[in-house]
Amino acid sequence: MRPGARHQYRTQLYWYYDLHRQYYDNQLRDAARQCRRTNKFKECFLQLPQEFTTEKFCQVFGYANNHSGQKTLQRLMDDKAIERTKRGEYRRLVQDIG
Repeated sequence: MRPGARHQYRTQLYWYYDLHRQYYDNQLRDAARQCRRTNKFKECFLQLPQEFTTEKFCQVFGYANNHSGQKTLQRLMDDKAIERTKRGEYRRLVQDIG
């Protein structure tokens, strides 16, 4: 056998066998792993009670203060997902968004 042939054989064995096997093993591992099926916005919306205040909304969604969540509240009202009952109080109109 030529001096470089053994090195070439080992390199081909690695590239065509080991990497090929690792690729399919990783696919099986990734398929078995639990992953998030919904986005964070949907999860937070599902955590809201049927009737909530602006403070509760900001706490669930992780906003720093009440003013930060106003744009999101307005967007949800425009989408008819929530309605304003009183100042600073809202009610969910839909159970799920998406």
